[in-house]
Parts: sequence; structure tokens; C-alpha cells
Amino acid sequence: MTPLSTPASGPPAEILLRRGSVVESRHLVHVAVVDVDGGLRAGLGNLVEPVFFRSAAKLFQALPLVEDGGVEHFGLTPAEIAVTCGSHGGEPGHVAVVSALLAKAGLSAEALRCGPQAPMHLPSATELFRRGITPGRVHNNCSGKHAGMLALARLHGWPLDDYLATDHPVQRRMLTTVAQWTGVAPEGFLLGGDGCGLPTFAAPLPVLALGFARWMAAALGDDLAGADAAPGRILRALREAPEQLAGTGRLCTALMAGGEGRLVVKLGAEGVYGAALLRQGEVLGVALKVPDGAWRAVEVALVHALASLDPSLETLPGLLSPLGSGAGGWRRPVVSDTLGRPAAHLEGSGFTPLELLSPRQERRLPLGLGALVRLAGAQAARDALGVDRELANVAARVMEGTLDSRAVEEAILQSLLFVGYPAALEGMQGWRRVSGTHPDLGADPRGREAWSVQGARLLAQVYGSQAPVVRERMRTMHPDLGTWMVEEGYGKVLSRPGLPVGDRELLNCALLAVQDAPRQLYSHLRGALRVGESIRRVSDVLAEVDPWIPGAEAKKRVEDTWARVQEAWTRHAHAGPNDEGQKNDVC
Repeated sequence: MTPLSTPASGPPAEILLRRGSVVESRHLVHVAVVDVDGGLRAGLGNLVEPVFFRSAAKLFQALPLVEDGGVEHFGLTPAEIAVTCGSHGGEPGHVAVVSALLAKAGLSAEALRCGPQAPMHLPSATELFRRGITPGRVHNNCSGKHAGMLALARLHGWPLDDYLATDHPVQRRMLTTVAQWTGVAPEGFLLGGDGCGLPTFAAPLPVLALGFARWMAAALGDDLAGADAAPGRILRALREAPEQLAGTGRLCTALMAGGEGRLVVKLGAEGVYGAALLRQGEVLGVALKVPDGAWRAVEVALVHALASLDPSLETLPGLLSPLGSGAGGWRRPVVSDTLGRPAAHLEGSGFTPLELLSPRQERRLPLGLGALVRLAGAQAARDALGVDRELANVAARVMEGTLDSRAVEEAILQSLLFVGYPAALEGMQGWRRVSGTHPDLGADPRGREAWSVQGARLLAQVYGSQAPVVRERMRTMHPDLGTWMVEEGYGKVLSRPGLPVGDRELLNCALLAVQDAPRQLYSHLRGALRVGESIRRVSDVLAEVDPWIPGAEAKKRVEDTWARVQEAWTRHAHAGPNDEGQKNDVC
């Protein structure tokens, strides 16, 4: 299952502020865990709503400067590479590295377009105040990212003044890069303004988790092979200069410095964290969101999530490092009163379901077909957000060449047979918006007679010897139903070119499973097998749309229907074409 599907997940976890024996405050936590193939491996809370990546995107945004030869051109050090990924505290060491990077690009801090900001590192801010120095742009926690973007613009000869603009070549490159690593078409992201003035990207948590999994896997592969590709170079820079990722007393730095090479993490504003961990030889991506945006909760939440996924991480130096003054550590930090005495503490609750991480499952559906199946599931469920999300995923498959745009249009047109015109129209309107494509306005040259012939042929292929029985049953219910079934349904819609008949039957199964129509589902499950699809392939289709099937009873009906089809198919496999056990089939 790709991370763009609507996943089944448990309730959100919580970070509790406990004062004495009373829980005084609660912070909800949503968590997604994804493998490098896009399989959702665990989830808590809402994994559907778009979340702005904020600074968690910096690991991706640092790549173009390295990919395009900026390290060699400017002679960048590991610390200067690392700071482009950082949300630093404005400590003197951070300011010095950012200033050096700018100088190598022939620029000064005045070129930065992020606003002046007091250092997040309180002792550094206090020292500036003591010396009467007004904080500048270079003290901004995002100045390293901005310096890297300016260096990229200088490298290519792009304009420097307006590099914040969405249509600037730098920002177009940022969006393309984030899209590449997360598997979403650029048009699939929602955009907003970040706190430092740059564009930022929003998508569901599993998308961010997938990006981190892919980034970490690529970086570790480069490192193992001694390759000089961008992710590996950045990972080595972060290991060598972890203080540039965040700074003194910060979790990002603690985990990079004390994670023994098993972790990559990056904080984002408003309660976002992205991470990747190497667990038993497998890379997993993790993304979480504290919806109330509380910084005090998000670092504690990440520690609990990581420890739940892999308890062995609790012994790593990075997780044992103190938080602030050290009281309580990262997992149970103490909140002091104004006299410096412990008054309350933060603790995690509800993270243990992440221990139920399912084993990796290989999906046999081709990427393009899987994307169409999930789109069908979202349409059948009338899940508007899901349709938008799956259309973005479909567009990504078209862009990478694993799916033809005509097949997408045929799948959407076909859906009107089962979900009606409103859902089909919404799906096609969304596809036009996401893909930017226009339809072929040429008229279909076939007439009703040709549709009828083709429809009858396809009906016989799907129903076998029971096709005449089905046609007669429809006719006796109403004459026009029989005509429409053959001419419109099986003729004009399902026998159109552009999508193989096997794929069409699989999509029909997906649509009917979600709509909880067991009698019709039985027919089309059997039909999928009759046109050459395998039991495993049909099972994978049902698994893909399982999250949209409405409730346990409906899921049980789908399972029972599929079990009956398989039993009948096996029982009559050698009984000949006239004994097919389809007496209860209905179109």
C-alpha cells in the first residue's frame, strides 16, 4: 500500500503534562511509519489531512546545491553543507559557518531575505543583548537554508533578489526535488508561506515519511558503496557537524551525534518531525504532527515514537542525552517552577500500538494499476480529500512513465457505471486540474449497433455460459435495463480502448467492494478471474481498497464473497465451461 492511500490507523497518541497526580494538559500526536516501497507500516491518528512540512523539508532542499556541483565549485566544508539543512540556534558557531558559506558565494548577510531573528539559543541571545548587538538575518534559524539557496542561484547565474518567489528557478527546483523524493507530483502539494519567507509544502504525513525513508536509504547506500551522490554526502556532513543541524540542547543534534548512524531526524515548526531509522536492516520513515503546534510536545513525541518502533534505540547516547538542564531526560522532561524546582513533567501515552509494526509485505500490483485502484476506492467512498490525494499520486505515476494518461481517463469514465455521474464528474474535473491535460475532442466513431455487438462479446467473456441468463434476468426486471447493460455498460463504457479488460474488471471489483454490494461484487470477482486475472492479483486489489470499505461488517461481507468465489472457482476449475457455479450472478 502506498503512503498516499487512506490508511487504517489507531487513535492518536498523546503527550501529557502531569502536575502531581493530575493530567493538566494534553497534546495529541499523529504518527505515520512508511517503508521505502511506500508501504504504510504503522499509524496513529489522522494520516489523511495535509500537514505543512516546514523545516522538515530541509534535507530535501539541501540536495540541489550538492547535486549541481556547488560543493566543489565553492569549496564547501562539511559544516557548511550541514548548516543548509539546519534550523540552528543562532549560536556563534552557526553564525560563523553561515557567514563563511555566503562569503564563498561572494555574498554577505545582507543578501539574505529571511527576517532578523533573535537566536533561539537563549545564552547566545542574552550575550547579544549584553553587548548591545541587534540580532540580524544571519541569526535567523533558517539562514543556513537561505544561504544554500543563494549559493545555488549564484552557481547557475539566477537572480538573487527574488529567490523567495514561488516562480523563481530556485523555488521551482525546490518543489521538483521535494516531489521527486516523496513520490507526489509537484501539482499535488498545497503551498503556503513558511516563517522565514520561503514557500513550504503540505501533504499527508505518510508522504513526508516516505521522503525520509527514501532519503535515508539512498544516503546509506551511497555511504556503503563509497559513492559521492548528494544524499550520502549530506549524511556524512551531518554526522561530522551535527551541531549545525540544530545546536546545544536540541534533539536533532543529539540524535545525529549519538544515533550511531541509525537515525536521521529533522524538526519542523508547528509540531512537525520527520525521521528515518535503520531497524533490523530495513529503513523506515517516520513523520509526526502535534496538531496544536506545541514544541514542548513534539520532541518528546518523537522519542516515544522511535522507542516504540525499536526499543533498542533507548540505549543510544542520543536518546540518553539530557534535555535542557537534564532533569528527566528526553522521554520524561521535567518542567520547573520559577525557583528552579521540579513542578511537573511531560510523558507519552498511547504510543505502544507502534510496536505492532506489521511485517513487510510485497505488493504485486504494478504501480500504475495500484494507483488507479486506490483512486477507484476513494471515488466509491466519496472521499473528496482521498480523490484529490490519489489523483496527485496517479499524476506522479504518469510523469514517471508507469501509467498512461489515457488509462487514467478511462478509469474515471468507467467509474460512472458504479458511482454515478456526480462522482465521475468530480473525478474528471480533478484530473484535469491536477494533470493539466485536455481531452481528445474527436467523436467516438462507433454507433449503437457496434456498441451492442462489443458489449455482448464482453458480457459473454465476463459471465461465460451464464451471460444469456444474466441478460434475460435484466430484461425481465425492465427491458431497458437489459439494453442499457449491453449497449451502454458493457459496450460503450467497458469495451472502450485505452484500458485492458482485466484492469477494468479489477477496478469494478474495487468500486463494488467499497460500496458494499456483495451480489454484484461476486459477479465481477468471478469476471476478473474469467478474463485472466489471478487470485493473488484480485486479493491485492481488495487489500488496496480495504481502508475505504465502510466498517467491520462490510469488510466481512467482502471477505466472505471473495472466499465463495475462490471456492467455486477451484471446485469447477476442471468441470468444463458449462458448470461454473454462477446461478446467483447479477450484473
